[in-house]
Amino acid sequence: MSPMAVDLKAIRLTIPLDGCSITATRGLLEEVFGADFIRKELTEGTQVNRKRHDRRRRIGGPTISVAPASYTTGGMSGGSASQASGGEAIRVFADGSWWTMRLTGSHKAFNKALGSSLFGQGKVVMWRSEKGKPYGPFTSANTL
Repeated sequence: MSPMAVDLKAIRLTIPLDGCSITATRGLLEEVFGADFIRKELTEGTQVNRKRHDRRRRIGGPTISVAPASYTTGGMSGGSASQASGGEAIRVFADGSWWTMRLTGSHKAFNKALGSSLFGQGKVVMWRSEKGKPYGPFTSANTL
């Protein structure tokens, strides 16, 4: 018996953006935004700076001083993997077709992310909320 082949384009991904996230299959995300955009958003981490502070395990217990530190979090989402569909279904228009994705977070955050994103060169993206409100068009900030 041979193992079943896995279609990597059919795997569902959640792309974390600043203040929101979008969920769709990898193939759809690559078609709409380009493979470079997906790779960048999944691998780019966030810089976190921890300040010096005091910590106490129990009330009245000894105080422990925690030193300052900085680290970079990974780009992949650390959220739980439940089968529930969070957010709202949105329709995204790119390359002459409408596509369905799931948006978690605010419309404003998604618009801001689209306005400053480096998705595929020459692409224009528009989208509609679940209630039908149109947003866009957004052009890539990518000039290469």
